[in-house]
Amino acid sequence: MIELLRQYLQNRKVLILGFGREGQSSYRFIQTHFPELALAVADRNPEQFADREKLPENMFFFAGDNYLEAIADFDVILHSPGIQISDIKNRYPDKVWLSQSGLFLEHYHRQIIGVTGTKGKSTTSSLIYYILKKAGKNVLLIGNIGVPPLDLYENIVKDTILVFELSANQLQHLHHSPHIAILLNLFPEHLDYFGSESCYYAAKWNITKFQTDADIFIYDRENEALQRDIGKFNLNSQKAAIDAAMMEPDEGKAAFESLLQSSDLPLKGRHNIKNILAAWMACRQMNLRSDEIILGIKSFKPLEHRLEFVGNYCGIDFYNDSISTIPESTLAALETLGHVHTLILGGHDRGISYSRMLSTIADLQVARILFTGPAGKRMMQEFDPMKHPGQEVIFETRFSDLAAWMGTTPQGMACLLSPAASSYDQFQNFEARGRAFKKMAESLAVSCHQKNKS
Repeated sequence: MIELLRQYLQNRKVLILGFGREGQSSYRFIQTHFPELALAVADRNPEQFADREKLPENMFFFAGDNYLEAIADFDVILHSPGIQISDIKNRYPDKVWLSQSGLFLEHYHRQIIGVTGTKGKSTTSSLIYYILKKAGKNVLLIGNIGVPPLDLYENIVKDTILVFELSANQLQHLHHSPHIAILLNLFPEHLDYFGSESCYYAAKWNITKFQTDADIFIYDRENEALQRDIGKFNLNSQKAAIDAAMMEPDEGKAAFESLLQSSDLPLKGRHNIKNILAAWMACRQMNLRSDEIILGIKSFKPLEHRLEFVGNYCGIDFYNDSISTIPESTLAALETLGHVHTLILGGHDRGISYSRMLSTIADLQVARILFTGPAGKRMMQEFDPMKHPGQEVIFETRFSDLAAWMGTTPQGMACLLSPAASSYDQFQNFEARGRAFKKMAESLAVSCHQKNKS
C-alpha cells in the first residue's frame, strides 16, 4: 500500500478534500508515512478546523462556501465519500483523484469481501465479520460501518480478510471491485445526492463491474432492480444468487434449512434471512464449515437501530428501526413484527415515492400513524384519502412531541419507529434519532412505574 501511494503522491501537491472522519484519517496516515509532502485540507465547514492549532504550522486550510476553488492549485485530490465530485472532476480532468476505498480495492482486491445494498449492508458485513472472527480467521471490518480503511492499515497482513461495507458514495468513482462482491438489493434512495435513481444504481453496480472470472458475485436475483439491470453489464465474475433453493447439498443446504427453523435465530424477518444467506455464502467461500457458520450466526447480536427491541414498558413493545430510510424497509419491519399499533413515519424529505408503502399500511389497517418532519407531512397528505375508518392519523412538527402518543399504545401491542425517511430534518444521523426514540420510550417506563407505585 505504501508503494502504491508513493507512486500517486511523490513529488506532487496533495489536497485532502473533506475533513470529517475519513479526511482526518487520511491526514494522519499521510503525515505519518509521507511527512515531506506538501499537504492541504479543504472542507466547507470551518468548524472542522477548530483544533487546527494542534496541526503543523505549514498546513494549509481552505474552508467556507468557496472551498472547492483550492482544487486548482493541487495535483492529487484525496476525497472523502460524502462530497459529490462528479461535476468537479469534469472541471479538473488533469487532476489525480483518489479515495481510501479506491486505494484499498486496488491494492488488497484479493483479500476483500465487499458488501453493499440499499438496505442490510451493515448487518450483513457485521455478521460475516463476526462469523469469520469466531471461527479463528484473521479478519477486519472496515468502510461505511464507521472505520476508515487507512486506520487499520498497520493490522493488515497477507492472510487478513477485509470485510468492507461499501456505500454508493464510496463505490461511485471506483475502478476496481472486491474479490467477493455482495449486492443485497437496490431500492430508490439518496436521490438528493445522486440526482437520479439510475445514477445511484450505477454507483452500486461498481461493486462487481470490474471483477474477473476469478471473482465471485453474490446477489439477490429476486430484487426487481437487480433482475432488470444485470443484463446491462458484461459481468465476468462467477455469479451466485441469494436463494436457498439453489444451494447445492455440499454447500450445507440441509444445515441452512435446519438453521432457519431454530427458535433462537437472532435476526428476524424475511429480509434478514437473505442477509444471513448472503453471509453464509461468503463464509463458505472462505472455506468455513457449516457448523462454524451456524455457531457464529446463532451467537450474533443484532446491531442497534435495526428493528431493535427497546423493551416492554407499560405493557407496550417498543421497537427502534431508525435505520429505515426507505419504504421497503418499513414494510419489512411491519411484516416481521405483525402486531404494530403505533407507527412513526417521516423525517427529511428526499423526494422518493411512498405510494405503495402507504397503500399497504392502509390495507394492513395499522391503527395509528404518527407523522413528523417534511417527509411526514407529504406522506400524511397522500395517506389521508387512503386510510380506512378507525385509522388514526397525527402530525407533530417536533419528534419529541411524539412521546405522548407513543405512551397511549394499547398493552400487548407494539410501537414502532420505522420512519421510511432520513433523519436530517431534526437529527445529525439515524443513530441520534434512534437514541432519542429509546430515551422517550424509557421515560414512559419511568412514569408508568411511578404511577403504579402511587
